[in-house]
Amino acid sequence: MCRGARAAPERYATSETSDEEDDGGDSDASLPGQHRYLVPYDTDDQRERVLDVVARHNRERGPFCDESVRYTDDHPYEQLGVGAPLERARVVAFKPGKAFRSPHKGPALARAVLLRQRGDRAATATYLRWHLLRAVPEAYADGAHAVDAYAYDERMLARFADDGARVPDARIGLPPRRGGGAEAEAFAIVREAQWTTRHWEPNLAYEELLEGLGGATRRARLHEYNMHTWPPGIASYETATSGLVVLDRTFGTHERAAAEAFAAESNAMAALLPSDDED
Repeated sequence: MCRGARAAPERYATSETSDEEDDGGDSDASLPGQHRYLVPYDTDDQRERVLDVVARHNRERGPFCDESVRYTDDHPYEQLGVGAPLERARVVAFKPGKAFRSPHKGPALARAVLLRQRGDRAATATYLRWHLLRAVPEAYADGAHAVDAYAYDERMLARFADDGARVPDARIGLPPRRGGGAEAEAFAIVREAQWTTRHWEPNLAYEELLEGLGGATRRARLHEYNMHTWPPGIASYETATSGLVVLDRTFGTHERAAAEAFAAESNAMAALLPSDDED
C-alpha cells in the first residue's frame, strides 16, 4: 500500500527522560531535549544506503529544504525540512528472535543504525521516512516497508546483542568540530524549487501469485513463497524544477527580485536574534 503524504508519526515508544550527561563514550544515556532514532536494516549494502540518507540530512541547509514531495499524484506537495544534525551513529544487531515480527509493531529487521539528535527535531522524521523509502525500496517484512525511523527508549536496549560499533562522524556528513571563529552561513538564501512525485505501480509477479486466493489458501501461498518480504508494488520518482524557494516561501521564476528581498529581510531579522552560544 502506498503511504499518503503526511507528517510522519514516530514509531514505537519514545522517552524524553534524561539520564546523565553524554561523556563521549558509547553509553546510550540521553540528555534532556535529546531524541533517539533507530533505523533497521538487514544487509551491509542497506546499511550504507541508510548512512547515505543520514549524511544527506546532515548536509542539508535547514530548517527548510528546497524540495517538496508527494507520495501520489492525488496528494498535495509537502516541503521537506530538517532539524538539528543527527549524531553519534552506531550500528547494532538484535539478539536472535528479538526483532519485531511486523514493522507496524517495531523494527523488524536483524540490524539497526542508532542515532541521536539534540534540540528541536522539527521535520526530521518526515525527512527520514521519505528518503529511506526511496533509498531502500526492497526491504519489506510482514507486507510493510521495514526501513523507517523509529523513536526508542531504554526498553529497546535489552533487545540488542551488544553495544554495537560507532560510525565515524565524517561518514554521516558531520564536519570536524570548528572553533568559534568559523564564519556562519546565511540563514536564508534563494534556491531553485524542486518538486518530486512518487509514482506507484503494482508488482505484477506479486499479484499473479495471489490472484483469486483468499483466507487460508492466500495465507499458505504468502508463506510458501515468503511473500511477506516482497514489495507489493514498484515505485518511481519524478522531479521537476520550477520557481524559487526561500525558507518555506515559494516564488515564481520571474520573482527573483522579490525572493532576494525576502532573503535579505530574513537574514537581517535572524542577525538580531541571540546566537546558540549566548546564554
